[in-house]
Amino acid sequence: MIDASLRHRIDRPQELETRIEFGRVVQAPAGRAVDDFLMQLARKKQSEGECVYILTNDRFPEKDGGRTVQRIAFLIVTIDEHKEVLFSPSIESLSAHTTESGK
Repeated sequence: MIDASLRHRIDRPQELETRIEFGRVVQAPAGRAVDDFLMQLARKKQSEGECVYILTNDRFPEKDGGRTVQRIAFLIVTIDEHKEVLFSPSIESLSAHTTESGK
């Protein structure tokens, strides 16, 4: 998910437009911060009974108005010339929790 203003700050905006058109990238509405839009979407899905996680590589807020949205942080690192993705908490611990809770 990206901010609507991103197309004005990148060197190949047409490639981004193509990704948006094909649904590979979701763009937040103009004038809305993407974090606010994501939090609104997460709260909506939670209210519908969904188990919601936000996968992010930045400091996305976990709480909004006292309600918690679970955050999974990730970092891409190079180890021995291979790119690895590290998650916190680990994906394995989340899948174990989901299996135990039945969600």
